[in-house]
Amino acid sequence: MKNGAGTGLGSGHGAVSDRLQVFPLHLHTDLVESSLYYLNVNLVWLLLLVVFCQLLSWVTLTMLLILSKISQCCRLRWLIWVI
Repeated sequence: MKNGAGTGLGSGHGAVSDRLQVFPLHLHTDLVESSLYYLNVNLVWLLLLVVFCQLLSWVTLTMLLILSKISQCCRLRWLIWVI
């Protein structure tokens, strides 16, 4: 038990190497890399969803504006025709 190996005491180098033997470093980095990859993919899909919703709302508002202008035009024509 040199340098507190296995006890978590002292400089801690032994405890770290004990943990690395249980969970090898290459598996740890592979897990982190794959987790970051899937996080990035999920963030890209979320961003695409937000952009799609923004475009959909913009198109909807534009169509409503156009319909309201057409409706106002028709009302004016009807009013002019009645007079």
